[in-house]
Amino acid sequence: MSYRPPLPKGTIGVLVVEDETLLLMETADAFAAAGTAVFEARHADEAMIILAGRDDISVVVTDLDMPAGQVSGRQLVDTILARWPEIGVVISSGAPTGQGGLLSERIRFVHKPCRPDDLVNAAFAIVSHLTGSF
Repeated sequence: MSYRPPLPKGTIGVLVVEDETLLLMETADAFAAAGTAVFEARHADEAMIILAGRDDISVVVTDLDMPAGQVSGRQLVDTILARWPEIGVVISSGAPTGQGGLLSERIRFVHKPCRPDDLVNAAFAIVSHLTGSF
């Protein structure tokens, strides 16, 4: 087991889950530019491993339609909501599953195509609501 140093106090940990490499890189870059600590996963299975090994992730930004892996994006969201009540979720999808915007205090839906800054803003809104900060 490798040592994972904790994030500096006040740093927001964001896990970006996206199977399209270019979108993963663009989104991760936008979050890094916004001052967050970014973790990347190419599918929900990788995301579950990362989440199980870290306790400093505040928000997961995930696609719903990811064909790779055993766990679907929808199952990932359900698992996060049940297992990690302190983590918010930004769902980014082209699927017609939401109207966009606020789905609950812990979930926001951003319809694809979108700008990476839209995802950053949604994530910060969740963290602000959950922590009472920002």
